[in-house]
Amino acid sequence: MDNFADVFDEANDAPSGKNKEELFVARMDWDDDNTFGGRSTLNHYFVNGYDQYLGERNINDGRCYSWINPTGYTYNVFNNRDMDTRYKATFQTVWYATKTQKGGEVNYVIDGKDEHFQWDYTVVGDTAMYYPGYYMSAEEIRAKTQNRAGNHYLIFTPDAYNGRAIFPTIMKFLDRTRAIPNDNTDRSYIIYRLGETYLLAAEAAFKLGDNTNAAKYINVIRERARDKQVGTAGALDITPSDVTLDFILEERTRELLAEHCRWADLARTGTLIERVRKYDDGKAHANITEDRHWLRPIPQQMIDRVTTGERYPQNEGW
Repeated sequence: MDNFADVFDEANDAPSGKNKEELFVARMDWDDDNTFGGRSTLNHYFVNGYDQYLGERNINDGRCYSWINPTGYTYNVFNNRDMDTRYKATFQTVWYATKTQKGGEVNYVIDGKDEHFQWDYTVVGDTAMYYPGYYMSAEEIRAKTQNRAGNHYLIFTPDAYNGRAIFPTIMKFLDRTRAIPNDNTDRSYIIYRLGETYLLAAEAAFKLGDNTNAAKYINVIRERARDKQVGTAGALDITPSDVTLDFILEERTRELLAEHCRWADLARTGTLIERVRKYDDGKAHANITEDRHWLRPIPQQMIDRVTTGERYPQNEGW
């Protein structure tokens, strides 16, 4: 596709035939009567708790499950944001007021100090919340929000992210075609797409010691991600000497975040335990303590259901 954001645009979903990257797709739209399981809740999982501040949910911003949010490492791996469009195409940065309301005060720690910010929404359609995705001082935030005409809107920098209500929504699976914000989605879900194929080819080349072709395949992805209004062709290109397994995994994050392949990526590359211990800022880094954790336990019920032939084995250590 011409632009990274086009891959996840509802207008390009199957069966429109417009998404040239779709290789294998799970279709939901043919089963609207729920005969075979119905719609998916995927459009809700990555949505933050914006309704606490807008006072209501809306179609554009989705339903606030607030179930899944990335780690600090994940946000930081999106570098070159002035040229690479994938951060802004992946994370929502702006929310707009859908009604007028007297707000209140929010506070979070910046530079070791508890800072307080007032908010109220007097103009429908004006900015309500802004997630810049980078550090801002308290003085910078106040200069933008506290002394302006219109809404005294909220700015949440990474210092404010709390893993519950305050973190950027991942937009890849939002469904703005629903009748109401609470509706589940019947959007098609891409299981395999061309962008990942280039990254798999790069990984294969790297493992064969062919960094020249590895860089070439990665650069196809990076050139597509480049903001065509910024820089010239090849401005995001890497060289063969830049290619390492860590770089490939980081590039897969930038390209494939939330597309349900990360655990498998880390497990199959033998980096799961090392990278979780190093980068996780939740509970996983303390709980992945044994080598057995690079494989998941097979449910006993599934083992018991194999009644023909040799008993199906459990993964080692479980």
